[in-house]
Amino acid sequence: MCSFMRTVLRSGKVVFDICADTGWPIGTNMLGLAVFLAAFGPAAAIKAWLPSADTGLLVMLGGAISLALDAGLRKVQGDESSPEVDRGPRLVFMPLWLWGLLWILVGAIQALWALLT
Repeated sequence: MCSFMRTVLRSGKVVFDICADTGWPIGTNMLGLAVFLAAFGPAAAIKAWLPSADTGLLVMLGGAISLALDAGLRKVQGDESSPEVDRGPRLVFMPLWLWGLLWILVGAIQALWALLT
């Protein structure tokens, strides 16, 4: 378990160094990047562990986790208005809860498409 945490921290430092060297994507804050990684980390781990897992379901899982994490953080911080872009985690000027809804929709479309083909 200790080596896993060390690997996660080392990977996080590498991602942070890359972002610091190239500059943050405009309209993105550190909290948004951290929540994104926390939301899609489990989905990426499932995909690596189980390659036959459906991508659409994993995108829906990541979207639901990001939606829940953003809503939870806003609740803890006491932000009453979720649509505010200036507060809470955001990626490219959009709050992460909105990205979560978009990813859930995209994942549902991908899963439906996979079922139909």
